[in-house]
Amino acid sequence: MSRQVKIILLSIGILVAVTAIIILYFGETKSLGVEAGVLIEMYEVPKKEPLQNLPDPAFGCKYELVWVKVSNPTGKKLSAGTEDFSLLTESGSSYPFSNKQVYLPDTFPTLIDVLPNTNVSGILLFEIPKSEKPAYIVFQGIKIPLPTPLTYSPEPTWTPSPTTVPPPTTPPPEPEPIEFQGTGQKVTTRFYLHKGIAIFRMHHYGSSNFIIWLYNADTGERVELLVNVIGTFHGATIVGVTGEPLQASPGNYILEITADGSWTIKIEQPHPTSASKPPLTFTGEGTRVSPPFMLESGIATFYMKHYGSGNFIIWLYDSEGHRVELLVNEIGPFEGSTIVGVTGQLFEASPGIHYLAITADGKWKIVVT
Repeated sequence: MSRQVKIILLSIGILVAVTAIIILYFGETKSLGVEAGVLIEMYEVPKKEPLQNLPDPAFGCKYELVWVKVSNPTGKKLSAGTEDFSLLTESGSSYPFSNKQVYLPDTFPTLIDVLPNTNVSGILLFEIPKSEKPAYIVFQGIKIPLPTPLTYSPEPTWTPSPTTVPPPTTPPPEPEPIEFQGTGQKVTTRFYLHKGIAIFRMHHYGSSNFIIWLYNADTGERVELLVNVIGTFHGATIVGVTGEPLQASPGNYILEITADGSWTIKIEQPHPTSASKPPLTFTGEGTRVSPPFMLESGIATFYMKHYGSGNFIIWLYDSEGHRVELLVNEIGPFEGSTIVGVTGQLFEASPGIHYLAITADGKWKIVVT
């Protein structure tokens, strides 16, 4: 065999081998799909609420996740705080939620179809086995390996675009307060809740049960229990009208009132443009909503003290109605502090105006610094 023929055959062999390696590499890359990260953060959401319609802004779509099959090719144990996620170390561990089934195989092909780019984080919502609390689980650093194109394209030339100054935004007008009054058990007429924060101020002058449920007037869904006490009551609570899971959506609503005495209800949807900054001290008694206050980037410290014997719960809301963080959830007398990072990152507070929704049966004091 001549030297030229040997060289030609050797070249063909090398070309075939390189082609096979490329095909195997890209084929394996596609079969792996999404690689799950190992860093997990857990965020508490209210118990006994439906886990559905999870909006994911990164993907631009919604899922009703009633079944999740998790792939963890790293083989590392996943944990967050004291919660044990060891069951997630095996590829393909699955967790059912109901009789329905939305199935995401090991490589998350459903997510691959809608991911806009290659290096993003994914958000899944499921219930931790052997835990009473549903949780948000954030898989950070989910990556999609994509094949490298074999063709070469020159880099496009950069042309500066003219700088445009956006027109100043005008805050939407603040809706007029909505007021209802009556005696005994009643159902209100329809009213509309706009997107944002809604503050319900309620008074009862009876001696028996005082219960108010918020219903979606169009779907019939029972959205939120606003108050459930016995006897005279003067208090306020917040409903976030954001359209997000476990919160109300803009639309028509009615109230169902159970009472044995006279009552009044006032619904406000404030749009404050300025507010006081820390250090601030709030004092009060019972279930209340704090005045608006401003949080700036950095760390906010909340000192809290309760003198009652029942529930002491404080939620931090932003001015758009998002429930930002649960500051305390105790029973009886309490004194303590907590920190909130005001970073603007996912599931953390953003700089801006905020409110506190306090549930208590005694006197309380809150200091924000």
